[in-house]
Amino acid sequence: GRRAAMADRLRAATGLKIWSLGKFFRVGAGIATGYFLVEACEELSLWLTCRDLVTKAANANEELKQAISPAGDSKNTTTATHSISAGQYWDSSLRTTHQGNVLHCTIPVHGEAGSSDVNIKLVKAKNSLLSGYDWWPRGYYCPGENLLYNHLGSGEWKVLVHYAVIGGAGALPKHFNLLEQPKQSGKE
Repeated sequence: GRRAAMADRLRAATGLKIWSLGKFFRVGAGIATGYFLVEACEELSLWLTCRDLVTKAANANEELKQAISPAGDSKNTTTATHSISAGQYWDSSLRTTHQGNVLHCTIPVHGEAGSSDVNIKLVKAKNSLLSGYDWWPRGYYCPGENLLYNHLGSGEWKVLVHYAVIGGAGALPKHFNLLEQPKQSGKE
């Protein structure tokens, strides 16, 4: 009654269409759902990028493999070390800094005899898709920008820091630099 009449008078006077409260909240909920869906997909995409780099580097580092996934003993016929696998998404830590251009990630890795936390810091190898445009505000990070960078752009990330840490009972933690190339024996 009275509310509808007041809305009709306001609409006639201003020419504006006024949304009902229910429609306003439905549109807002739709926008919020879309935003969180983009953020979740972006985070998963970044984590998968980190996981692939961490798994490859951990398995390439013989010293780390010997520490958490040693070769078989004399009773076992297996002489090769087991592979190291990355832990689950929910056990990892992921954040971006510098307007989404630097990625920090900590991922647990597991071997047959132990586990380790691997820390990696990545920076975009090339500018993002939005950074070269004059209309895009400088220093502003767009939600989903790294998702676009990984799937539509180059998706290349440079490794700045990459190391694993193993803690011992009563001992200082041991650090393994995963940026170092494997040592070539007998070659100069």
